Amino acid sequence: PPPLQQVFQAPRRPGVGTVGKPIKLLANYFEVDIPKMDVYHYEVDIKPDKCPRRVNREVVEYMVQHFKPQIFGDRKPVYDGKKNIYTVMALPIGNERVDFEVTIPGEGKDRIFKVSIRWLAIVSWRLLQEALVSGRLQVPLDSVQALDVAMRHLASMSFTRDWNCQEPVWQMAVQYLRVLAPVLYSNDEWTQVTV
Repeated sequence: PPPLQQVFQAPRRPGVGTVGKPIKLLANYFEVDIPKMDVYHYEVDIKPDKCPRRVNREVVEYMVQHFKPQIFGDRKPVYDGKKNIYTVMALPIGNERVDFEVTIPGEGKDRIFKVSIRWLAIVSWRLLQEALVSGRLQVPLDSVQALDVAMRHLASMSFTRDWNCQEPVWQMAVQYLRVLAPVLYSNDEWTQVTV
């Protein structure tokens, strides 16, 4: 059975303050249109389990390519690098756990990983959109997590962080979304995200 949905209870604003003086503040805020859809959440278990996210991502990428005809088809899952995969269409595995053996070619010796996937829940981005539009204080955490994983997925597969970068963080975030939106949400599988 799927776990109970956790909800983030946002604190109420205490009111308008009277102490201090107003300042201009530049924040890393940008508007995102959230698709009104459900996504499918799966738990992934990779053995050996002490691998860095980079290796886990490589394992999942190989798994998706290798088992494309049997399991993944045209689905383009997004992965957080540890335990969570999300897809727009359900995988044809039902509620059962499915085990895979993934072999990644190495220099001199291939690396073999045991991967299992099992369905956890259907996550509603529609509920997240409704909570944000209505101004309700209860925001479904699973929806926020799924959206976060989707937004970070491509960048983690393609780019390396440069801590010496001189660009302002907010500018990088907007560019990051503009890069991700057409790629993650192409092919009518993931709906277009508007920035």
